Amino acid sequence: MNVSADRAAKQGSVGVQVSAQQRGLFLRLLVLGGVVMLVSQIVISWIALQGFEEDLKPELNRKAIAVGRALTSELSYAINDLGIPPSELVGVDEYFRHILDANTDIQFLALVDGSSRVMYERNLPLDLRGRLKENAYDPRAPAQAYWTGNIGKYLDSGFPIYSNGNLNATLHVGVSGDNVRRQLATVLYEIIAVIIVSMVITLEFLMMFMSLRILDPTAHIQKVLEAGSKGEFTQRVFLRARNEIGLMVSNLNRLMYHLEQRYLDFQFELRELRDAQIDPLVSQKIAMLKTQANRRYWFSDRLGLVEKTPSLIRVPFFLFIFSEELSRSFFPLFVGSFIPIEPVFSYEVMISLPITLFMAAIFVATLFAGKLTQRLGSSRLFLAGICCAFVGYCGTYFSDSYTELILWRCLNGIGYGLIFNACETWVALYAKETNRAYSASAFVGAIFAGYVCGPSMGGMFADYVGQQMTFLISAGLSVVSGLVAYQLLRDLDAESNVKPIPSPESKATGLEPWKILFGNARFIGTVLTAVPTRATLSAFLFFLVPLYLNHLGHSNTEIGQMMMLYGVLIVVGTPVIARLADHTRRYVTFTVAGASLSGLGLFAGMASGFLGGESRAVLIAIIAVGTGHCLVMSPLYAIMQQIIYGYRNQIEIPVAISIYRFVDRIGLVIGPLLAALLVQQMSYPGAMATIGGLVILAVLLTLVAVNTDRRRVPGGVTA
Repeated sequence: MNVSADRAAKQGSVGVQVSAQQRGLFLRLLVLGGVVMLVSQIVISWIALQGFEEDLKPELNRKAIAVGRALTSELSYAINDLGIPPSELVGVDEYFRHILDANTDIQFLALVDGSSRVMYERNLPLDLRGRLKENAYDPRAPAQAYWTGNIGKYLDSGFPIYSNGNLNATLHVGVSGDNVRRQLATVLYEIIAVIIVSMVITLEFLMMFMSLRILDPTAHIQKVLEAGSKGEFTQRVFLRARNEIGLMVSNLNRLMYHLEQRYLDFQFELRELRDAQIDPLVSQKIAMLKTQANRRYWFSDRLGLVEKTPSLIRVPFFLFIFSEELSRSFFPLFVGSFIPIEPVFSYEVMISLPITLFMAAIFVATLFAGKLTQRLGSSRLFLAGICCAFVGYCGTYFSDSYTELILWRCLNGIGYGLIFNACETWVALYAKETNRAYSASAFVGAIFAGYVCGPSMGGMFADYVGQQMTFLISAGLSVVSGLVAYQLLRDLDAESNVKPIPSPESKATGLEPWKILFGNARFIGTVLTAVPTRATLSAFLFFLVPLYLNHLGHSNTEIGQMMMLYGVLIVVGTPVIARLADHTRRYVTFTVAGASLSGLGLFAGMASGFLGGESRAVLIAIIAVGTGHCLVMSPLYAIMQQIIYGYRNQIEIPVAISIYRFVDRIGLVIGPLLAALLVQQMSYPGAMATIGGLVILAVLLTLVAVNTDRRRVPGGVTA
């Protein structure tokens, strides 16, 4: 038997109400777990940092002594064995330069005569030229191989060079206290990055387990009990768990099964009793009693109740994005090591080509992903994409040439496109009408949680284990992502309450879906915002930021940490903006404001003189772009969902999503190539400002499209 539509609607409202009641408990548990873990990590990190600080100065001093002894030995050989007077040595300054380049921890080198007059030096501060005698050799002291003393903020080690028992010259090796502080600051930033990444990963898994093992089952139990109190025994709770909730679910399902069997026995006895009656009146009364029982109590053969939600796909998608983003902070530099001696194009274009073709592979995969989603379903398409990504990462690790690198990265791009479309289709199918922006935040949040973890950890991996080895780590993470997706989604294909993808019969095919969507001015306005947003992401964050910061002398780790700020802003701000956008329904206002902010932020490079330097200007630009995209992402996705849902009777939802993503990813494809061409013609700040100007122009065109849609349809878009 089937429950009526009004009863089903009441059941759905109960489930939503229960979820709302439990959200407070969920958030309190999440905050408690996060605070406990954060405090413990801070305490442990502080203890480790104190120990590192105590060991760092002696370690740097030992390194200075080792360098000083080696140099003293060579200088002593030239002076004593070859008989060259110290003042007549040739090439000492240049030799000192090579030594300092190879030992960045050492601040300066200087060779002085017996009266502490400087003969040769490299990087010796001007204020120390007359102060080296403060740490000069004391002739009253016994002869020694070296001595160490403080001159200002420097730790200076002196190495005497004797000739016939007399002091002929002294080599000074200086280590700066600022260098010690820089080393400590670097370690501190790495610790903070690790804490943030571990917090994000832990909270993602904590949310998943709490939702799957506590919140959803208890909400479903409440839903079944509420319906049972009204005589509706139409659903069961589906849960595989060996905890208390799993035991309760098992007992509840067993009771429901026995109750249904007793009801069926009761119905059978009524039929037997009715058939045995001779008096028609009594038989009629028994039949009426049977009919009343059927109306009062409802049973069905549905074996499980698992509500599909957009958040189910979040953790597998996050792990995949994490694996992809590990190489983000250093990939342009990694490509540079594969460029041939005589490249076909300019150096900048050659660096941009693997990134551009990776995006193009995503672009092409999107064309086929819609139909594949219809045939395979989101979960199987996700696993197919994981296979492509895994092979691509392994191939990138084993690449020996520029061509091989491009081919394997294109395979990565195909996997990325399939996975992205599978997840996006899942969210579009199972998002509720009343919270589309918030549902989108689960999808968008997974992307940018990966942006938080990937670049910072990838930069550290590249510095410690090598850039190429990082791709093997990515391959391992992609496998974990596939395993998690399989565990979470494997039972859902057999569910009786699957929300089916409509049959393609009577739906638009070929070019008709394109004509329908591009006939909508609101869809055009959405595309005009989406394409520049994607172009900003690939041109600025993926291409210009790593190259520009490397040009300014930053390490892979530092580049990753600065890029991590973009993801942090998105992860923190997206849920808040999504809730606010759903509450106000002013999606277009949020997208226009966010795109404008990101465009204006790219002009920061032109004002580096007022912002405290180029590095700080890049940091401000990253913050502005991150904040702007935080305002854009979820509302833009909500607008797209509204448009696609409005055409659901004309266009298949997966097909409509594929069309949108196909156009949307034009920005990802052209972004790196556009940035490379701009860098060829102008400086990095100029290229950033030009891209920012194009974004502002796109915002103006978006406003024109939105106003056109309003004039066509009264009360069209809420802005």
